[in-house]
Amino acid sequence: LVRLGPAFIKLGQALSIRPDLLPAAALAELQHLVDACPAFPDDIAHAAVAKELGAEFQTLFDCSEHGAAPVAAASLGQVYRARVRATGEPVAVKVQRPHMAQAVSLDLVLLKCLAVAADTITAALTAQRPSHASLLRAFATATYAELDYEHEADNQERFRRSFGCERERACTSIECAAPLPAAQLHRQRRRSDSAGDGRFQRA
Repeated sequence: LVRLGPAFIKLGQALSIRPDLLPAAALAELQHLVDACPAFPDDIAHAAVAKELGAEFQTLFDCSEHGAAPVAAASLGQVYRARVRATGEPVAVKVQRPHMAQAVSLDLVLLKCLAVAADTITAALTAQRPSHASLLRAFATATYAELDYEHEADNQERFRRSFGCERERACTSIECAAPLPAAQLHRQRRRSDSAGDGRFQRA
């Protein structure tokens, strides 16, 4: 799946939480696609940051505390732990893989061909209503939305407002630490969030 492309990886990620469809061994393998995909070169990631924000990566961020390598890599991008040099604030810097829109579009065209063929066979051989193409349309819409990191930052802000979460504040029924998009440090293909452990614990 990794060699096939990003949309196929996203499909694998979606299947990794479906124990009703796949055996446990397959689920365990697919779950590696969530944050353990092969990383792309740091110099390409740093160049993307410089292009989006108008300043060199090393000028904006200090990675000496956690190392220069990304801490996670998934289908669409990879994440670095760093500190904003101007403020010392710890952040997670998410950088999108190069040419993602084109790669995802190509993958979705190939998946559409498979979905249309599956619908044709289903309609011809069974009494079921074909739904593969419509499911793929929903999958494509969600995948394209994930390419827009500004949209993702807006969703984080909406989540924080909805649950009344602050960085070190407990909600009524859950203790939550929602990442806060760093002001002026996110663009469509690169985003910085305040570093958090991402846990949700019942109070």
